[in-house]
Amino acid sequence: MSVLAIAVASVAVRQANAGGSWGPPFFFDEVWRVDFIRSSHPIERMYTHDTPVPLGWVVVMHAITALLPYKPVLFRVISAGWFLLAAGVLAFLMARIIGRDPARTPVADAAHASHPGPRTHLIPLIAAPVAVGLVCFLPLVSHYFQYFNNYTFEILYVALAVLAAEELDRTPRIAFPSLCVLVGLSPAFLIGGLFVVPALVACGIAWAWRSGQRLRTRRFVALGSSGAVATLVMALVWLNVYRPVAGKPSISQFWIEERAALGGDVSLTELLGKTLKQLGSGMIGDRLYFVGSINAVPQLGPVQLVAYGVLLMSVVVGAVSVWRRWPWLVATVASAWVLTALASTAAHWPMTIERVNLCWQILFYVIAAFGLVRAACWATSRRP
Repeated sequence: MSVLAIAVASVAVRQANAGGSWGPPFFFDEVWRVDFIRSSHPIERMYTHDTPVPLGWVVVMHAITALLPYKPVLFRVISAGWFLLAAGVLAFLMARIIGRDPARTPVADAAHASHPGPRTHLIPLIAAPVAVGLVCFLPLVSHYFQYFNNYTFEILYVALAVLAAEELDRTPRIAFPSLCVLVGLSPAFLIGGLFVVPALVACGIAWAWRSGQRLRTRRFVALGSSGAVATLVMALVWLNVYRPVAGKPSISQFWIEERAALGGDVSLTELLGKTLKQLGSGMIGDRLYFVGSINAVPQLGPVQLVAYGVLLMSVVVGAVSVWRRWPWLVATVASAWVLTALASTAAHWPMTIERVNLCWQILFYVIAAFGLVRAACWATSRRP
């Protein structure tokens, strides 16, 4: 199913670049990222800007592009490549969730995971890549295929972390060490994606608590060590680099003027209303892009009203279906939104649908897309 999702995502990437958007020279939002990567002192260069990027991403991209020619198309292809990998991971994640039997407990589900019945064997292989494929064609998402950025890399990192958490009760020998490593290094490779980490840690704690006494102690120690590493990395990277850069008044004022963060004349209620409009316009209706942000232009014609009704149904069906199988995915998205609201209050972090939050907000659209597929299969005997 991952191969199929990557194939569908490749078509979406090719369509997004149909107008030759990879060919022109770098524009401003790309130039300073390339400057970080090409510089031998990226931290010093970052201090001159007001938007941080993950230092881990800078190191990875420096290693990849060190021997490549300085051509915009190559850098943009790499960004699109990260998303293709993320599409494969998201499809595998959704297939594993869909394949869970909602009537079973987590322990019983894990015991029967290696012997799926006919209802859970074939449909996840089809429903998962279809759901992820629908997301790939959303203008909200495909916009980021077209230029060099760190957001697609963060989508991949978050998808891997969520997959590791989902696999804890099925393949713990691989999933648990992976989750510990991904959580421990998350401050170096994520910025907006850090909002999903608390829920994933809580998932790991809940899983470890269900273990026997001997295993429980080991797993708590491992999770504690992972948290200690994350705290150390946070102290070294976030407090010393990201915070001085992101704490500049210019970037805070930008998000306030964009009416994406608290701190200006916009209230929490208005921001929530804008977020709801953006959620709808991200899938239906016209969109206006401004420096990567999305300003919703809602359409109220009969076709759009029907479409919004289908969207609402898809969100409800997807959330309920996923919750019955693996509630931590819904909890991860919900908790991340709560944390962004708190961050918006404390540090003017954008809490609306913005590029810096795309790495976890895309999970909402994956859930909604699965809800659409689930509703389409509702009357069949082989339901996903």
